[in-house]
Amino acid sequence: MGNMSKQYDELLIIIERIIHKYNQIEKKVDTYGNDIPLTCTEVHILNEIGKNPNIGVKAIAVHKGVTEGAVSQIVKKLIKKGLVHKAISKESESRVELTLTEIGKVSYENHRQFHKEANQKWYKLFVYFLVQIYLTFILRLCILNGTKGRYVCLYHITNFFYSWKKKE
Repeated sequence: MGNMSKQYDELLIIIERIIHKYNQIEKKVDTYGNDIPLTCTEVHILNEIGKNPNIGVKAIAVHKGVTEGAVSQIVKKLIKKGLVHKAISKESESRVELTLTEIGKVSYENHRQFHKEANQKWYKLFVYFLVQIYLTFILRLCILNGTKGRYVCLYHITNFFYSWKKKE
């Protein structure tokens, strides 16, 4: 039980570090092609509006899993920065529709490009680790199966790299 407790404590420390790092990222300010500083939260609300023109505050809150009040405050900041336009819906006077201004569209597109490039890097890293896990698993199976297993192992590894090459 002592070893499990130590591993659990180490896992908690790692989780705390991840949360701390995430909070640092959320506070980071960046510009996306127009010298207007945006926090991570602001740019992600801007992204929701860019993906869904005429979206309302309630829909953004549902998509992001936050309160309508929080979204409303961020939207006010984005309007003040000249990135978002707010209008009364033609369908209902009690509903507002949010759209990007031309400056907002620049930030939106630059942020999308940023994510596209970052996601490609993460994808390559993720695939690298999956390959490592797969090969480790196959090699351990080979060791467990002895001599007969070596041929099975070679077969699986060869097939893996053959199918990998076909995908590229």
